[in-house]
Amino acid sequence: MKNQISNQTVVSVGLFQGTKDKPAQPNKNGLIPLYLTPVSGKFPEGRQVMDGSVAERAGIEPGKMYLINVDEVDSNEYGRQFQITKLSVIGGIEFALAAKNLGAAQLFSLETADEKEARKKAEELAKQIAETAE
Repeated sequence: MKNQISNQTVVSVGLFQGTKDKPAQPNKNGLIPLYLTPVSGKFPEGRQVMDGSVAERAGIEPGKMYLINVDEVDSNEYGRQFQITKLSVIGGIEFALAAKNLGAAQLFSLETADEKEARKKAEELAKQIAETAE
């Protein structure tokens, strides 16, 4: 795969609450999903929720800050895929150093330019249809 992404990011980890209409549920192992909030470096947009079992295997716990590696792996029927590897737990001093080296937190889009253009055209068409139906 061309243009695979591999970079380091600092994340703060908390429990994923879900939404008011659809609160988060434990998985079959009784583990709640976690929410990774990027605080420094680049992170894929829409990939902040991590299954509780995946987090447990990776050694990632809520209430801590981590330096992680985000590696793009082969895509599947669900789209682009990323593997997250815990590099270390981050404290205050380490965070200051990492933030200086990695820069501000940034979510990057998973859409290609062609996909983004197609999505915008579809949204515009849907908007036009909705307006004519009124």
